[in-house]
Order: sequence, then C-alpha cells, then structure tokens
Amino acid sequence: MKDILGLKHDPLLVKFREARTYEKKKKKAMSKKNKDLVERVSTHKPSYTLDRPILERYPTFIDALRDLDDGLTMVHLFAALPAIERENIQVERIHSCRGLSLEWQAYVSRTHKLRKAFISVKGIYYQAEVEGQKITWLTPHALQQVMPQDVDYKIMLTFLELYENLLGFVNFKLYNSINLKYPPILDPQLKASASDLYAFTRYVENVADENEDDEETRACKTLFKDMTFFLSREVPRESLLFVITAFGGVVSWEGDGAPFEESNQSINYQIVDRPS
Repeated sequence: MKDILGLKHDPLLVKFREARTYEKKKKKAMSKKNKDLVERVSTHKPSYTLDRPILERYPTFIDALRDLDDGLTMVHLFAALPAIERENIQVERIHSCRGLSLEWQAYVSRTHKLRKAFISVKGIYYQAEVEGQKITWLTPHALQQVMPQDVDYKIMLTFLELYENLLGFVNFKLYNSINLKYPPILDPQLKASASDLYAFTRYVENVADENEDDEETRACKTLFKDMTFFLSREVPRESLLFVITAFGGVVSWEGDGAPFEESNQSINYQIVDRPS
C-alpha cells in the first residue's frame, strides 16, 4: 500500500496526464479541421525524461549492468525490424536502436570483453563480462523479419523506451571509462558505405590498457592474434566482424569500406558460404 501511495505522487504521472490532455485537445482541433489551432496545440506538446526512474531503479552502475540482458535483447531486436507506421514503429526509433547496439558491440569488441557466442534458430546468443558482470543477449539473424499479428507492439515500445535510455546511460559510462567522447564521432565515408560497426570499432580502437586486463581478457585478446580473415559477400558480416575483432583478429570483406582487398597477401583465412 505504501508503494502504491508513493507512485500516486510520481512526477511522471503528471506528465502522462498532461500528454493525455494534449492528445484530446489535438484530436478535437483536428476534428474541427482548424489548421491554425492544430499548429498552436502542437507547439505545446509535453515532454518527459526517464532519468529519475532509472536512477531510482539502478542506484549503482553495477545494478544497471546486472539488469541489462533483456534491454540489450530488446534493443537488438528492434534494430533489425522494419519501420511499420501502423504499429507506430518509426524509422527514427529503428536508427536509434541500431546506433545503441553498435556502440555496445564496438565497446565489447575492442575491449575484448566477449566470452561466448552460440548460434541457434532464434538468433545468435552472446555473453560478455563487463565490470565483473556476465551479460547475455540475443541478436536476430540478418534476415527479413516476420512481424506476427498477435504481438502487442505498444507494450514492447513502452519497455523499449526504458531500455533505450538505460543502454544510453550504460554506453556513456563505459565510453567515459576508456577516455572516449560519447556519442562517438564516426567516419562519414564508412557510414555512407554501410560499414557502421567497422566505423564504431575504428573509433574505439586501441583503448584498452594491457596492465589492467585480467587473465581471461588477455587470453581472449590473443585467440586470433596475427590472424587475418576475409569475409565473402554472402556471409553475415557484422556478426563475424564483431566476434573476430573481439578475439584479436583482423577482418576485411568484399564490398565498400573494406580496409583491404581480397588479393592482400596477409590473409590467412577466407570465410565463404559455399566454397567452389
């Protein structure tokens, strides 16, 4: 009962009531077909932030890391979904999720925090160890996603809003811990050529201090040491780039933005879908 009474006075409830009032006013103005009134009402759209609820729920950074599994899975899921207007899944939301997921992957990859990877029918499971906490998340396969009709996307988007803010705070803290500015400043040429993950890993390149690495991190860092991989066009580039660089390997691929060509003599392994 005490908790419910506390929620009654939560500042977010005031904002939600203001948002409901705003929607009613806008709907009424649109029904009257009064464009001037719609524009005036739209300029007073209420906004809110989730900083306070996140701080209350996760008073320390370790608490946030412990509860990051579901958030990472949700953000990676929406990063792979198409934008659908009828379900209120906006393009900007997809781009935001993709940016957050790539920032996380770049940090894990370049600091060699990845520990396990497992391929299943659902997707690819990854496990990383950050600040002593084991974090497991699922990423969908790089295929066309089927959108089932019996899923309530409105509820999922509500959770996504919380997880986006949480992952943003976590990424900010992690990037600051390795003395990098956040959000990252990317190479525009790599971004234009759809080499986003490579652009992020380039930004986070060579930041880890070997003296501070534990024994397991040093072992992971040297698993693919002095090995150079080349990825053919038909293989899942981003997942392989993430895993190989996390374990100390060097990667290139067939296509725009590649660091070196297929004819490079330093290539040790070439990954293909169907060898000829």
